[in-house]
Amino acid sequence: MITEDYLSRLNRLSDIDSDKAIKSGTTAIYPGTRCPIAPVTSIVNEIEDAYMLVVGTAECTYYNKNISIQEEKTLTQNKVWSYSMNSNEVVFGCRDGVYEALKIIKESVEPKVIFLVSACVPEMIGEDFESIVDEAYLELDLKVIYINGAHFKCYSAMPAEKNTVLALCDLMEKQDIEEKSVNIIGSKYSLIKNSELIKLLESKEININSCIPFDLSVDKLKTASKVKLNIVTDLTYVPIAKRMQEDYGIQYIIFNYSLEFECIKKAYLEIGEALDIDISKEVQGLYEQAAKTYEHNFRGKSFGTGYLGIDSFGLNHLLTSLGMKLEYMEIEYYFEENDSLKNKILESDNNPFVGRSFDYLTLKNLLKDKELDYFIGAVLDNKNIGNTKIITPYMMFAGKLGFEAPLTLLKAMKEEI
Repeated sequence: MITEDYLSRLNRLSDIDSDKAIKSGTTAIYPGTRCPIAPVTSIVNEIEDAYMLVVGTAECTYYNKNISIQEEKTLTQNKVWSYSMNSNEVVFGCRDGVYEALKIIKESVEPKVIFLVSACVPEMIGEDFESIVDEAYLELDLKVIYINGAHFKCYSAMPAEKNTVLALCDLMEKQDIEEKSVNIIGSKYSLIKNSELIKLLESKEININSCIPFDLSVDKLKTASKVKLNIVTDLTYVPIAKRMQEDYGIQYIIFNYSLEFECIKKAYLEIGEALDIDISKEVQGLYEQAAKTYEHNFRGKSFGTGYLGIDSFGLNHLLTSLGMKLEYMEIEYYFEENDSLKNKILESDNNPFVGRSFDYLTLKNLLKDKELDYFIGAVLDNKNIGNTKIITPYMMFAGKLGFEAPLTLLKAMKEEI
C-alpha cells in the first residue's frame, strides 16, 4: 500500500514540538509553499497611507504587484511598487538602486510610511536593508520599515506575516485608556460585525476601536493603544498583542483558540472580567444550547483534518472532546501556543500522523487507502471518497466568533450522516 510508505515519513503528534518537526509524506510538495510576500502585501494594502517596495527578481516583484491590484481601489492607489534586480545587482548588490527607488516613491506619492520587503535573492546575497532604512530616514526624512520576506529557510509564510504585523507597533503611540474599548486582532470588522462575539460586546456598549491589521491608516494605528483589552482571533497575530502588553500594559485574550465548548465559555468569561461587564447569563445560555446539541452524535467516528483556514488544533480539540478518533492532521505552522491543545488531544488517547498543509499527494493516498468516517479540510476533489465524507470548511468559519463557529461545523457534519 502506498499510504504506509507515505505515512512512514511523517511524525506523530507526540513528536511535534516545533514547526521544523512537521514533515511531508512526499519528497516534493505540490503545489509548494505559499510565498510570504503575498500576506505581507495583503496587510500593507489594508493600511490607507502606507506603501510597499518589493525587492527581488522579476518573478517575485511581478507576482506580488499583480496580486495587489485585484480590486479597482488598489489599482488606482498603486500602493505596491516593485524593484526588479538585474544580473549585475544579483552579484554586487542593489543598495544604490533601492535607495533611488525610495526617493522616487517619496516624490510621487508622499507616503507616511514605506514597507521595504525583500524577497529570497537579495537575502541570499546578504543585502544590508537595515542600513538602507537608516539612510532613508536620515537623508530623506522618510519612515521605512524593513520586512524580511524570504522563505528559503522556512516552509511557512507565517514568520514574515508575524513580523509585518509586529512592525505595526512601531507606528503606535501611547494614549489614554478608554475603559469600554477593545481591539480585535486578526479579523476584519466587515466580516465579523454580525458575529456572536461582536453582537454581545456591542450590546454591553463596548466600542470596537480597531480591527488589526484591517481597515487601518497610519493615524488610526497611533490610537490602537487606547483600548482596555486586545482580543486575538488568529494565533499569527499573538506577537503584536504581546508587544502591546509590554509597551502599554494592555491585556490580551485569545478567543476561539479552541472550538471546544468549555474553552469558548472560559474565554467569554475572561473577556467579561477584563472589561468589567456581566455577560455570564448570556454566555451560560449560549453554552447550554451548544453543549446539548451534538453531544453524542459523533462519538467513536474517525476523522482527519487538512487545511482549514483556521488553526487546526482548535477544531481537532473540539472533535476529540466529543469522542471522535483523530487519525491524521495537517498543520500549516506550529505556534508555541499550540502546546497546550496538543497535550489535550494526546490526553484524549489520540496520537495522529501529522502532515504539512497542502501536501495533496500524501492526502490523496491517505484518503484512498485509509478508512475514515470524515475528512475535514481542503482537498483537490471535494467529492466523498469511498465511505469517507469530505467536508471543506474554508469559508465556513468566516465571520463566526463564539459558539456559532463549532456549531456551524457540527451541523454540516450531521447533514452528511
